[in-house]
Amino acid sequence: MKLFYPKGTLKHYAQPDPFVFEHDGIFYIYATHTKGVQVYRSENFTDWEYQGILFSREGFKQFWAPCIMEYEGTFYLYYSAQPEEESDPHTQRLQVATAPTPEGPFTFVREIVEPFSIDPHVVNTPEGIYIVYSKNETDCERPGTLVVMDKMTDPLYVEGNPVVAVRATMDEEVHAFDRFKKGEHWHTIEGGCYYRRRDTHYLLYSGAGFGTDRYFVGYAVAHGTPNDLRELEWKKYPDAHTFRPLVFRTDFMEGTGHNSLIEHDGELWIVYHARDKGIHKMPGRDYRIMRADKVRVNGDELTVEPSE
Repeated sequence: MKLFYPKGTLKHYAQPDPFVFEHDGIFYIYATHTKGVQVYRSENFTDWEYQGILFSREGFKQFWAPCIMEYEGTFYLYYSAQPEEESDPHTQRLQVATAPTPEGPFTFVREIVEPFSIDPHVVNTPEGIYIVYSKNETDCERPGTLVVMDKMTDPLYVEGNPVVAVRATMDEEVHAFDRFKKGEHWHTIEGGCYYRRRDTHYLLYSGAGFGTDRYFVGYAVAHGTPNDLRELEWKKYPDAHTFRPLVFRTDFMEGTGHNSLIEHDGELWIVYHARDKGIHKMPGRDYRIMRADKVRVNGDELTVEPSE
């Protein structure tokens, strides 16, 4: 396991919801921050330096779960944020900014999905540009947050016809018990991350509550090469009712989740955040640190190498 203690910062500097990106041999981590999107830079995927707040938008706060995509020489930064005067996180909505380089300067362009929408992951595929994100659904067996997929007409516009990719199916995915009244639990499936090898598709996600020790990374698998990726039939691995997390708490960390993936030196890496065990009880700070582990792919099965 790679632990992430950037130069010139405190040991437990926070990198919530880390999105890893490589361009021209330079690695970047884009992460959640109250005041804007923060970024870290590395030339070797090991030694990182904090670059500060890369982008912010006046009148907004809580810049969550950024991701970035390059398309025809322009870099598109996707994230969610909410108006400064709002206290309800359900006012979060997806937005996009653009820049000529991965380090900016980024300029806000437009909001792309109405509230509530969070956790974008945008990919350019042979079938077109697709966005994976999370929204709420209440008229279902297990109400809460789920992951959907939609197509984009170009990097700035979402078609507006999302389909559900992964929804809650088990008790381990409960975010809050008895949230509104006794017996009404709120489930959470969020942080979707799409990955593909030929005609096998993987959709990693985070389940339960990010502030709890129950947060985990799971995944679903689909097969085929449809003209529209929204036609894929996603199935949780190993099935919809067996809890077998890809990343979960250990003796020394908890709150494991919200990942991205990158291929580096012939290896596939999963990058995610976690807290040192028990540290979330300390008030007034965010202690989610980026961590990275190697991932092995064997058909439908993904496995994470044991941590050192």
